Amino acid sequence: MALVTETYAVSGLAYEASAETIKKRLCALNGVRSAAVLLKDKTVRVSYEDSLLNPRDIVREIEACGYQAWLPQKETEVLPLMPKKQKRDRTVWILSLLSIGIVLSGILIPFAFIGIILMTIGLAVGFIDEEDDSMRHRINDERILVSTSVLLASVFAIIQAVHNALTWPFALSALMILLVHHIANRILSDAKASARAMFETVSLPSHANLSTEHTESIIASSDLQKDDVIILRPGEVSPADGIVTRGFAHVNEAVLSGLSTPVEKTIGATVYAGTVLLDGNLSVRIEEVGSTTAMMKFTAAAEKSAEGHSRASALTSTGHSLLFYLWAAAAAAFTAWYLQSQNFFLAAMCSLSILACGALHAFSYISLSSVNHTALKARNKRILFRSVEAMRDLSDTDAVYMEQDGIITSSSFTVDEMTPLNGTDTAHLGYAAYALLSDNAKPAARAILNYLRTSSLSRRDISTLSRYSKQGRLTYRKDENSFCGSIAQCKEAGIDLSSCQNLIDTAHREGKRILFFAENRKLIGYAILHKPLLDHIRERLEALQKENIELYLFVNGTDGEAEYFKRTLPFDGVYTHTSREEKKKILSEASASHDCAVYLSEEGANGFENTADYCVLAHARAALDRTDCDVLYASDDLNDFKQAMDLSSHMRTVMEQKQAFIILYHIAMILLCGIVIPLSVHFALPAYISVLGALFCLWIASRA
Repeated sequence: MALVTETYAVSGLAYEASAETIKKRLCALNGVRSAAVLLKDKTVRVSYEDSLLNPRDIVREIEACGYQAWLPQKETEVLPLMPKKQKRDRTVWILSLLSIGIVLSGILIPFAFIGIILMTIGLAVGFIDEEDDSMRHRINDERILVSTSVLLASVFAIIQAVHNALTWPFALSALMILLVHHIANRILSDAKASARAMFETVSLPSHANLSTEHTESIIASSDLQKDDVIILRPGEVSPADGIVTRGFAHVNEAVLSGLSTPVEKTIGATVYAGTVLLDGNLSVRIEEVGSTTAMMKFTAAAEKSAEGHSRASALTSTGHSLLFYLWAAAAAAFTAWYLQSQNFFLAAMCSLSILACGALHAFSYISLSSVNHTALKARNKRILFRSVEAMRDLSDTDAVYMEQDGIITSSSFTVDEMTPLNGTDTAHLGYAAYALLSDNAKPAARAILNYLRTSSLSRRDISTLSRYSKQGRLTYRKDENSFCGSIAQCKEAGIDLSSCQNLIDTAHREGKRILFFAENRKLIGYAILHKPLLDHIRERLEALQKENIELYLFVNGTDGEAEYFKRTLPFDGVYTHTSREEKKKILSEASASHDCAVYLSEEGANGFENTADYCVLAHARAALDRTDCDVLYASDDLNDFKQAMDLSSHMRTVMEQKQAFIILYHIAMILLCGIVIPLSVHFALPAYISVLGALFCLWIASRA
């Protein structure tokens, strides 16, 4: 017996009397130790003995009071589709039985063409009964090698049968080669199914609290539609993407960004599926459901990218080369042994053994397993590779060109202070700033307006501001004597800033901007603002420099900000006020002079995808459909770019190690089948035995 405490959501709960009724009814249940109703959160917290009650009993009691209830933690998982194996198993069994029949016929029945007949049946079944239609018509190195080996084995078997010589070893070899081909395809198909299952392990709530005009009701998450409004309460997981229409809360968005730092959500903010409400209450209008949510699109994009990368393997050229080496070695072995011994059986079996030991399937498995596991690890870190080249070569990065916003600094300004001058009171300066900037969409204007809205004003200031109507602000804005601008704009307007020179010099050294306000060419105040550096940015940049990566920055701020970055951060080059065409020229030259130059921006490629080697999009939570970037990551942490490089490096190392093993295996088997065994025992290694080496190599590659 164990004491279990659970919290249940109750829709429509609004009155103390109803809460008291639910509490009394639950406390009367045998096994309930305590019950508490939180009217504000519309939840019921119940402690009960699990040997006497279960959640269904408690939900039933709450519903008996006239309310819908459910356990918020209840989730449903997207289960992977189980691969079909019956058809492939049948093919393997048929080929195995026919192989046994060929051996028995060769030993017991003197008529050689019995083996030829059984071999023909097996070849018909093996080539027609592929595991799927896509594989049947796809030409690749494995199919070419298998087809060549089986064709030669069949021809050798027929030649032996015509001369009434030993036939069954060649017939058996043909079926064994085809049998191993099917077994290898089965292993690869199971690996693909396993990879799909790994990508599909995403869970969302099974139910949602739907809010209508006057009531709340519980519906299945799968029934949610666009423009439905749901209620989210503490501890609940959002089942869909939507826009907040009411309320304030902190949300954990680690499922998308990988960062557990709480994110504030208020009216107009976007809430994503899979994110967890930490506190507060939200009304959310549904925008995207099911497969169109950001989280599911990220998962689908990662799976699709992994599948595409597997087909475009980095090992394709190696497989082509090894195929030609096997053919050349087989032809050389046949020619040399036939000329030396005049023994057709020995020469044919040597060449066939070399072809049969080929394990080109192992290259496919290396590509599949390495790419899928890398894509999965990247997805778990909220990183998405859009191209196989980026996944393979990002570790070669030796130069990174970064935009300032969202990479080095915050995208929005922060106001440090707003100070009146020359006898102007705070209220009048605030009014002037509000009147001049209220219709301005520039980031600095938005920062100052937000500062005015959130700053604590005295009663006197409030009364002063309240005297001005909207028409009054419009008139003030049109007054030619009213002015708001930067240092350069003040100089152009002939406004004397000599009294503020020390302030200007200090702000310049600290990389801050100053916005001045004036009336009749006389200063009435100023605002100091800046874009804060992102957390741990210096450590992130130093970590990249330790990898011998050159760092460059496109600054979109003032010369003072550029000088501040040069002094504060480890940059080799800072570009200020760089035009679009100049950036394209710089990135083109970087791609020509560096092994791998990366352009990193919060806005993505932005037209530069044909200039830099790779374009990286940061903070891509809502931009997962972007295909103009090679790499996307969902947070604003530069460490994610470093993790993407590390994943690329690890994948490359693993693939190179496996590739080296497979190449060494083929060299050893060619020497063994073509030279060592025939010289030492004067008998060729049977192809139906050497083919087992290919299966062993595939198994080793899958285990590595």
